[in-house]
Amino acid sequence: MNLFSTTPEESGYRLQYMEIFNWGTFDKVVYRISPEGNNSLLTGANASGKSTLVDALLTLLVPMKRHRFYNQSSGVEKKGARTEESYVLGYHGTQQEEGTSGTTTMKLRDRSCRSVLLAAFRNAEEKVITLFQVRYFSGQELKTVYGMARKELRIKDDFAEFDTRGDWRKRLDRQYNAKAGKRMIDFFNGPSEYAAQIVDRFHMRSLNALTLFNQIVGVKVLDDLDLFIRHHMLDEQPAEEKYDALYRNFQNLMGRRTISTRCRNKSRCLNLSMRWRNGSRRSVRKSRTSNGTAKRRRRGLPTVSCAWRTNSRRPTRANCANGRNALRVWEHS
Repeated sequence: MNLFSTTPEESGYRLQYMEIFNWGTFDKVVYRISPEGNNSLLTGANASGKSTLVDALLTLLVPMKRHRFYNQSSGVEKKGARTEESYVLGYHGTQQEEGTSGTTTMKLRDRSCRSVLLAAFRNAEEKVITLFQVRYFSGQELKTVYGMARKELRIKDDFAEFDTRGDWRKRLDRQYNAKAGKRMIDFFNGPSEYAAQIVDRFHMRSLNALTLFNQIVGVKVLDDLDLFIRHHMLDEQPAEEKYDALYRNFQNLMGRRTISTRCRNKSRCLNLSMRWRNGSRRSVRKSRTSNGTAKRRRRGLPTVSCAWRTNSRRPTRANCANGRNALRVWEHS
């Protein structure tokens, strides 16, 4: 497979469309981009909303705020200028206060608004995953509802009716889950659970994939490739624990080797002792037989072969000494 292949059959889940409502300067109307699984080039003049669209997709795929940085392509000095709250309220500049030296941030919406982000992905097997997030204010606090569906959703059709009590969630649950054997839409308690489901359903190896996506979105200059790969593409491994386990296994293997060597030495000593015993018996039998035969021949008597009972005969003193030495080696090994 080509590393840079862009065909849907070889590239896993690919973005089909993304919709945004009340996000940044995209106000009161549902805006939609439709790559339909293809590579797309996003162009436009300065302040036309390119970074706003990219940050919307980044928000859907990287829900943890500590792993996400908005407006990365605008430079380090502007990375902290945009937040979820500023996008929901539609901040678009500052205005000089008349008669004072202070400035007022201009915004398109107040805290009674809601914001919806939605993106649908499809793979070669025609499986669909739709990510969506709904934001609204409860007093002064910005609330976020995280959800995921196994079918295509539309902001206009599925999120038109909204209330802070949560009746819209119950309506979606009844509409898509009541008659389905498998849940088609799920809501999550927070960004951690939502991120874990993204990793699971998109078949990613770990949460580091989301952090890597955040880094890749705004990368312009890569100073140290090794450092970038080590920090963002490799999972942290417990090296010290693995070393301790390896050391313990090595010690166990050395102990087994010592025991095996002792057993091998004992086996050699036993074999030597058995060869000595068998050799001494054969030598005694042979000497007795040859002596008797010679005497009968000298006397002119017929020779008769006979088997001597050597188990009652003692071997020579030298052989006994060799046998005792072999047994001592075996006993002390």
